[in-house]
Amino acid sequence: MSVTLIAESLLLSLAGTGIAYLAWAIWCVWRFRPGGEAHPSYRPALTILKPLCGAYPDLLDCLRSFCRQDCPGLQIVFGVADAADPALPIVRPIMAEFPARDIVIVVDPTQHGANRKVSNLINMMPLAKHGILIVCDSDVRISENCLGALVRPLADPTVGARFRSVITFNTDRAPANRRNSKSRRPGLSCQNVDAQF
Repeated sequence: MSVTLIAESLLLSLAGTGIAYLAWAIWCVWRFRPGGEAHPSYRPALTILKPLCGAYPDLLDCLRSFCRQDCPGLQIVFGVADAADPALPIVRPIMAEFPARDIVIVVDPTQHGANRKVSNLINMMPLAKHGILIVCDSDVRISENCLGALVRPLADPTVGARFRSVITFNTDRAPANRRNSKSRRPGLSCQNVDAQF
């Protein structure tokens, strides 16, 4: 067997492996593509955990977009770490505006480690009534049937969790106590849990 034949066989094997990996990756992307509309008969009870810290101009509209969802068993838990948080005067009128909606506020300064947002979520968890939890930042606004489409894959008994990252265009909407010249530059970025919250 010549060296050339061995080299050609090796290169063909590597190319074949790359093509097989590409086919597998395409299949994975196709299989986990976003679902379309909500399944009409699947309307589970949901709890949304919304950690709050500070107020910004769009906060009221962002929070209202969740209250307007057509979800019969929807519970929204707002959480703040400080009773003087500027978000509270915005949340209380929302509770009055949507009296039929199950909305609660948790004010708890207990720290569970270094990350204040995660501590806020831990403090909200005891009030969560439903088994399907959605954790969402306060600066997210959703469309009319977003929650139905988000939970639609959970109608399949083989699905146990759903993750949907949110990509936003950061602008100057962050409250003054959350602005950071390095992390709040305008631009496209993935939302993350950070120690700045």
